[in-house]
Amino acid sequence: RDYPEMTRSVILDAPAMPEIRTTEASNFQLSLNRLVEECAAAPICSDLYPDLETKFYTAVDNLNMDPAAVDIQFEGSTETVFVSGDRFVLGLQNAFNSNSLLPLIPIAIDNVAAGDLAIVQAVAPDLLTAFESISWGHFASVDCAENNPFWSEAQRMQSNANVNPLISAALDPVSHGVDVGQCEFWDVQERPSIAGEAVLSDIPALILHGDYDVAIPLSYSEKAAENLSNSQLVVFPGFGHVVLGQDFNVDGTSCGQRILAQFLDDPMATVDTSCLAEFPPLYE
Repeated sequence: RDYPEMTRSVILDAPAMPEIRTTEASNFQLSLNRLVEECAAAPICSDLYPDLETKFYTAVDNLNMDPAAVDIQFEGSTETVFVSGDRFVLGLQNAFNSNSLLPLIPIAIDNVAAGDLAIVQAVAPDLLTAFESISWGHFASVDCAENNPFWSEAQRMQSNANVNPLISAALDPVSHGVDVGQCEFWDVQERPSIAGEAVLSDIPALILHGDYDVAIPLSYSEKAAENLSNSQLVVFPGFGHVVLGQDFNVDGTSCGQRILAQFLDDPMATVDTSCLAEFPPLYE
């Protein structure tokens, strides 16, 4: 929008659209619903983990009433972590964004509902370090300048209309602390109102998205494909947040890199997405 004369083509990987805002709770609900539906439709998954949705809410409710003490190995020492239902939801939120943890979510829900927290103990160190690579100052500068100013409490409530109260109770306080609490402290100047308006363009664009992304819902990329008239949307099955960060190798032959290379060679040509068939079903 700002420099069209300088822009040949655009690659968007899990894009956040300026005119769309959804709560973390509603994003989590969408990913959970998708997992429940796909597991129920897969013979092996449904046989091993029946009634997954009921078990999830049972686990969250039970852990909130009686948090479990779990000893984990973290940075060379043993730490005791108390896992409440809210913390369990936060852990699954991170797991939904990780391709390596996504396949483990049904067994995690099933085991935790039965009182077995061994899998939580195993993956907890990874979840505790999940945010270490984020520059929080950078995040706050962007979020507080061009996102939070255009995000009303009424919009948050509308976004949460179809969210289970156990999920919103776990995630809303965290997101409110990030979106509101940090901005009061960070005190950056708001962007002009155009920062909250849709970007409409005919510049060729390649849009990549993981179908389980809990940070940026697929609806954002679908809206981007509507707004960018010369765009191609490629959805990666069984992927969490950010495709290229999780589908990358040094020789440049991963599926995402091959699609990206095609697009850069000729942004107006339809990319060959047949390599998506290389990814096995997440749940069978």
